[in-house]
This record gives sequence, structure tokens and C-alpha cells, in this order.
Amino acid sequence: ARFRKPVLVLGSGGREHALAWSLSKSLEVSCVYCAPGNGGIGAPDGSEDDLGRAPLVSKSLQVKAPLFEEVVAFCQEENVSLVVVGPEQMLADGLADVLRDNDIQVFGPSKAAAEIESSKAYAKEFMQRHSIPTAEHRTFKGKGSLQEALNYVDSSPFDVVVKASGLAAGKGVIVPNNSE
Repeated sequence: ARFRKPVLVLGSGGREHALAWSLSKSLEVSCVYCAPGNGGIGAPDGSEDDLGRAPLVSKSLQVKAPLFEEVVAFCQEENVSLVVVGPEQMLADGLADVLRDNDIQVFGPSKAAAEIESSKAYAKEFMQRHSIPTAEHRTFKGKGSLQEALNYVDSSPFDVVVKASGLAAGKGVIVPNNSE
């Protein structure tokens, strides 16, 4: 027989809620800690019970790069068997690497692998280098290349999408009509 063990889901959005709820239905999971969780995820004391599924318990943990001490300590104290990381910023900051370095199982890419999400310039260069079809792109870095970027927008024969490289929580895209 397998022992049921707790898991930790990091994040507070709908994606993390769905992951926590699905994990709570596993026969191998005793409890799903959610940090920080949200109002719909569960009670702080784990009192919620739904036909035998593991309770969802909201936790207040400080998820602070670069060492993520509080997360590591919590996982070790509670014998957490798996950490599921939702927010891209935590992955980009290297949380998965720190957990693996502390022998804590984690579902999420390393900091290096997360760069494909956290850096649009890197992602485009990667796709180009590996012949993965993608839209044409140009990368402009810093204020010194602003005029070059504006000229590109004005002279482009097709619609241009301007995206800042970095995480923008699904935001940060502009489709300009001209350089104004």
C-alpha cells in the first residue's frame, strides 16, 4: 500500500485552482496546500471535505527569490511530496532549481528552460535557430535603438506586433498603426 502524502500548489489563479482541485482527487494525495491560494481554493484549516477528496488548505508562504527559504522549509517540515509551480515569475526566478537542489520533487521547468517563456527575444532566437516556424521578428534593445524600432514600424509592409521581452502576465502587447 502507498502512503498518501501532501502536495503544494504555488499560485492564486484559476490555473492553480484547477490543478489543486485535480490533485485533491488523487488517492496518493493526503492534502493539497495552496500558497497563497484564493478565496475559492480552501479553508486555512483544511476543514473542507468533498466526498473523500483530499482537503485544500490555503497557506501564507513568502515565495522570495533567490533562495526561497520559506518554501523549502515548509516542504521539509510538512514532508511535501510534490510542488506544482503555477506562476511563470517563480519559474523564471529559479524556484524549481532550488527545490530540486533540496531534493524536493517539483513540476515545473528549470530557470534555464523557463527562459523560453520569460524572454520573448530568446524564444524567437531559439525558434529561428531550430527552424521552428514563427512570425518574422526583429529585436530592439534599449533606448538607443528606439528610432530604429520606430522606423521599422513605419516601413513594415505588414502589421507589426510590439512585445516587450519579459513576463507581462498575458499583457504587454501593442499592435500599432504607426510609430506614434
